[in-house]
Amino acid sequence: MFGCVGKRAGRSMLCCAMLLVLAAAWGGAALFQWAWPAAVSVQKYEWGLSFQGGEGEPPVPNLSAEQLAQHSAYYCGSGGEKRLYLTFDCGYENGNMPAILDALKKHNAPGAFFVVAPYIEENPALVRRMAAEGHTVGNHTNHHPDMTTQSKEQFTQELQSTEALYYQTTGQPMAKFYRPPEGKFSDENLTWAEELGYRTIFWSLAYVDWNQESQPSAQQAFAKLLPRTHAGAIVLLHSTSATNAAILDELLAKWEEMGYTFGTLDELGARACAQGSPHVIALDAGHGGMDTGAAGPTDEVLMCEQTVDALYALLEADPNYSPVRCRENGQDAAIAGRAARAGQAGACLLLSVHGNLDSSSQSHGFECYPTPPGRAYYEEASRFAHCIAQGMGSAGHRLRGETGVRFVYYQGKSKKIVDSSDTRVREENSFGILEKAPCPAVLAEQCFLSNSSDYEAWATPQGCQRAARVYYEAICRYFGTQPIAQA
Repeated sequence: MFGCVGKRAGRSMLCCAMLLVLAAAWGGAALFQWAWPAAVSVQKYEWGLSFQGGEGEPPVPNLSAEQLAQHSAYYCGSGGEKRLYLTFDCGYENGNMPAILDALKKHNAPGAFFVVAPYIEENPALVRRMAAEGHTVGNHTNHHPDMTTQSKEQFTQELQSTEALYYQTTGQPMAKFYRPPEGKFSDENLTWAEELGYRTIFWSLAYVDWNQESQPSAQQAFAKLLPRTHAGAIVLLHSTSATNAAILDELLAKWEEMGYTFGTLDELGARACAQGSPHVIALDAGHGGMDTGAAGPTDEVLMCEQTVDALYALLEADPNYSPVRCRENGQDAAIAGRAARAGQAGACLLLSVHGNLDSSSQSHGFECYPTPPGRAYYEEASRFAHCIAQGMGSAGHRLRGETGVRFVYYQGKSKKIVDSSDTRVREENSFGILEKAPCPAVLAEQCFLSNSSDYEAWATPQGCQRAARVYYEAICRYFGTQPIAQA
């Protein structure tokens, strides 16, 4: 299962030796210069770890966290707190899954189950139970091939066919987390997965639990896992292991006694971009300067600026956050410039505030638009959008569509809006700020300025303060911080 740290170097040396022999045989340095980029572009890896430190220290992987993060791939959390991420690879079912789910439920511990398509086909009730109990169900491909041997088309089909089967079985979109079969991957694989909206998830803690002919004892399992447990560990366990099913309740209890809590994979992207708290939050008044936006009892610019001002003040007062404006009040600023300003500030979240308009004055309610499927940051943006929508609903605002979270796409001047349950990857562009944002981004349509009840509740100075509080609490929920109490 595991590669070793030296494999990458060994393969590179072999490639170099072969190319040098060819260059000598053909008598030309030009052949060497031509061949080398091709060798780099198809670099293949087998995930490997080396435990070089003491007890409680994270291992050294054969690709660094920084290299992986360039492609939205992770093997470990930030390590800033005693947090564990429990993941299970599910190749087939041999009777152990019910006990695993029971143990997770007892400890209120979220798990992430990486399933292959045959597992979904043969165990629909268990897969539905995973989803119903709040666990993440990720993609382990359809046929479990060595993905480094697959073309881009084959790679895409392996993931999308599994997604489709999961949706058919549960009625829910599959979470965009991918684990490479046997830990084998290439640079291209990481790029292709990211293009499909996936985060690739490796691991930093595991043991030899997959061999059905030689299952470890409980004591052997504890002896391997507990000393190597470290803050931010992504734990890999196989659901086919009878040992894992037998010890999981006790193992979770031991981890809890050691001071660990259990997190979800959704946290990884947010926490990775948020290292070095306070978290930088980009606030975008969606209209300003000559761009006046919609008009009602008040114009959209005023509502956007008043809301951003109020939210800026809330975030500035909270030591967990450092707000930055994408544009100053009254400033003309193109979308690209506003997005660039967020990037220059190192923002790890962007909120663009807008108003809505309907000539009939009848439409009302709240809706927001996260970065759409297939783009980088889709999962994080979607989670943030749902935090906002839930807050607006709790505050008494009407949520438009299924949940108040929707996607928008443009075909020329024609705009198409779909609910967040439609996670198909589309080629059409969405809102410009979402396409250009350097981090997870949400565009919020705060209310209909053309509707008197919406205006009174959400666009007056008091309404803008109210909306800002909802946005602030949603940001706190997204990052897991405690909001400052209202004055």
